[in-house]
Amino acid sequence: MEKLSRRLSLQTGVAFTASTLASRELQAKTRKQVLPLVIFFQGGAQSAFEFVSPLVHSPSEMRGDGNVILASNKMLLDARWPEFARVADKTTVVRSLHAGNVSHDAQPVVGQPGSLGDKLASDGIPHPLIELPSIFRDLSRLDRTIGMEIKWDEKRQRFVPPEIMTDERLDKRILLLEKLDQPISGAAVVRMHENQDLAARLLSGGQSALKSPFVQAEKDRDRYGNHPIGDACALASSLAQSGAGVTVVYNEFGRGWDLHTEMNVGYDRIIPPTDKALSELVHDARRRGFVLLMTSEHGRTPLINNAGGRDHFTTDYAVLAGGSVQEGFVFGDVAKDGNIRSDEIKGGRLMATVLQACGLNSETPAQVVGNLLR
Repeated sequence: MEKLSRRLSLQTGVAFTASTLASRELQAKTRKQVLPLVIFFQGGAQSAFEFVSPLVHSPSEMRGDGNVILASNKMLLDARWPEFARVADKTTVVRSLHAGNVSHDAQPVVGQPGSLGDKLASDGIPHPLIELPSIFRDLSRLDRTIGMEIKWDEKRQRFVPPEIMTDERLDKRILLLEKLDQPISGAAVVRMHENQDLAARLLSGGQSALKSPFVQAEKDRDRYGNHPIGDACALASSLAQSGAGVTVVYNEFGRGWDLHTEMNVGYDRIIPPTDKALSELVHDARRRGFVLLMTSEHGRTPLINNAGGRDHFTTDYAVLAGGSVQEGFVFGDVAKDGNIRSDEIKGGRLMATVLQACGLNSETPAQVVGNLLR
């Protein structure tokens, strides 16, 4: 086997992370212009009918509790979401998302979000997946191997950074590589080296390099509701502000949203902390410079079953905020039978629009739903 050259072996020794170096030139060009993305994903299939599309004019066997409030965007909203009702005018609500599946598969809706990291702003932090404690472990088929998985520590009652193993010789290799590098001019090259340096600091600093986002999230705990769901969202906001290109909060807390039985009991547990966390994410997306997407892998049936729950259905929803997202806009509508009545879109168009909202020009402009953007 041919031996590696000394220079190539040095370069191999500082291959920090696949998501950072494999696309470092692209990141260098886009880092200053493209906003990070936070996906607040409701695992287990959240019902749009107990959120942004209440079936107020449907028969009683479909309506559920039927209590609604008027949100700040003049939309009727399930009454269990008072915090979101106050900030709805700062968002775009999509009520006509067709999930494309009824089998707990997130990919027809959001793809594999971690793979978007190469396209979005990244300052050396691997793309985090923050996982709420749950009785389920399938993550709606999202790939937990992309980026950095952050889990709830039951003993500490906190999310904790994952361990980062580093080579003690890494710093020396980085210094030697810098000496061997030939100077090349240009703004893109400068930004490329900035990205390299940030990635290097993450690895050579180990746990300490991730300390800052966790410290900031700790300060925001009360504002986000002082609950694991709020903690996860506070951390997502902090990571986005610290340079993570795509951060996913996977919210299937406890039993999650897969409520085939006694759904109102489940909603009493999961809606209040989700409502609070969502409202704060909307504020942070607008004030602190990232795009927010909240959605789920599919919806629930219009007809309530005999066990007091809803089964699987294709009518889904999305909430967007930040970036160039239109504010106070409601897109699409649902008929009395729970089917989409107007402006149906699917996941490909949703995600093309989200990326455009982040500032990344779509490779398929016809897919972008221009009405959702300013």
